[in-house]
Amino acid sequence: MRNNHLRPAAFLTELKETSLKLKFFRGGVLVVGSVLMAVFYVWFFTSVLGHDMPKVAFLKAERSRWLSRMEVMNSRLDRCEQELDAFRMRDEEIYRSVFGLNEIPSSVRDGGAVWEGKYSGLVESGADPALLATLTRLDRLGRRACVQSNSFNEVASVSSRTGDMASCIPAVPPVIPDPAIFIEQQIRHTFGPFYG
Repeated sequence: MRNNHLRPAAFLTELKETSLKLKFFRGGVLVVGSVLMAVFYVWFFTSVLGHDMPKVAFLKAERSRWLSRMEVMNSRLDRCEQELDAFRMRDEEIYRSVFGLNEIPSSVRDGGAVWEGKYSGLVESGADPALLATLTRLDRLGRRACVQSNSFNEVASVSSRTGDMASCIPAVPPVIPDPAIFIEQQIRHTFGPFYG
């Protein structure tokens, strides 16, 4: 590469060749300086200013979005559990007692035991405990809803049979006969509608 050099005595410009060694030295200084500036910039950006790296900031934002979604899901699960508790109370205290059905044990009604191996892959991968708790809660709620649905099906079948039995009961209550009328009917040898 040629460089122009000014000779002050003659007021002339001369072209001078630079050596290859000098070119590599300048390129090395430029590369090392660039790397040092980049490291300094990252250190200043993260340590002094307190900002995160772009990837870390993206992951934190994604985690906060998932946590807010799980909070919404947990609030909906709370409402569903309250509704299932109301169904359970109505089922145990009203329907089952009216129709004479046995109570469902609380161990079965509460969804039974959670299958521990179901989420072993998530546990091994280091998933967030809030996610595992929400998934376990969702499974238990699904099993409780299934048990409650089967209970209502049983109550519905018993109530339909009870309704059929109630339709066979006569609508007119039996009349207790007056003894004076009964003697009079026997003399005539005719019997009233009550004694066939």
